[in-house]
Amino acid sequence: MLDEIWMKRAFELAALGRSTCSPNPMVGCVIVYENKIIGEGWHQKAGMPHAEVNAIQSVEDKSLLKQSTLYVSLEPCSHYGRTSPCADLIVQMQIPRVVVANEDPNPKVSGNGIEWLRKNNIEVRTSVLSEVGEELNRFFFHFHRHKKPYIILKWAQSLDGFIDILRLNQERNSVAISGTLSHILSHKWRSEVDAILVGAQTAHTDLPSLTTRLWEGKSPIRLLIDPSQRITEGPLTDSSIRTVRFSFMPKPSHSPFEEIHCTKPHVWDCILDMARENQWLSILVEGGANTINRLLEMNLYNEARVFTSSHELKEGLAAPKLALTPAFKELIGNDTLNYYFNSK
Repeated sequence: MLDEIWMKRAFELAALGRSTCSPNPMVGCVIVYENKIIGEGWHQKAGMPHAEVNAIQSVEDKSLLKQSTLYVSLEPCSHYGRTSPCADLIVQMQIPRVVVANEDPNPKVSGNGIEWLRKNNIEVRTSVLSEVGEELNRFFFHFHRHKKPYIILKWAQSLDGFIDILRLNQERNSVAISGTLSHILSHKWRSEVDAILVGAQTAHTDLPSLTTRLWEGKSPIRLLIDPSQRITEGPLTDSSIRTVRFSFMPKPSHSPFEEIHCTKPHVWDCILDMARENQWLSILVEGGANTINRLLEMNLYNEARVFTSSHELKEGLAAPKLALTPAFKELIGNDTLNYYFNSK
């Protein structure tokens, strides 16, 4: 039972890296001596020291490590990347016992770290609160197991099922359907993913900037599906944020975008290829209706987050339909937020 208590603390620490770790996983580490925490650490950013290193460095009396237990939310790495192997450091510091929540699905590790510790006579307990670890790092786990990003669909709809107003006069502006708290939460989500995507119609009509201006955190890479390169102006042409446009046209001579000339029949084949190459673990799709409906038809999504307003529009563009039961729901101000998970 004590192992579970200390592992929960490791998860709390791991979550502190939610918006900064990718493409690495979130990892937290706790070092316990005689039922007291003597060291803590988490992986703060890709390329920086791992959780185990930070935790070990935080221990004032290093001699206590030889009588301590190290709790870590993910298997210690066993390979040289941008940092040295954590498994080697644990062996070097002669820590006698290690408790791990999850085995690392990355084939560069995948059990090798645990095996190395055991070969060096370190007691290792695994699968402690592993379901919590799976949930915490579901983007990372999905990417390495399936070789494609975790795709989240997100939209807001009125109480009577509309995602947008009727734009009879070709109005170009963003129409707020959900409330302020929902908008802030959406910007928090943006800070937690690698990329955010919209289609050309949404880019043209809503003029979105797709940034985290309502939340402190990084703005994700912006992805634009624009088959005929119709978008030539608007917030997405701001070159200060990396913006990748997928089209079926040759690259124009001057463009504010990073242009991808898609030569495959389906644009999503190009997007998935680039996600693998760039290690984009997660993509948040914010519309519009055509893009979301296409992904629903292809069953190419892992999760949907749907805000339903308490207000009606009476008429408008119909919201996408999900043939799933919500996994759970919560109130965000006056909006109802439903979470759906695609198990197929």
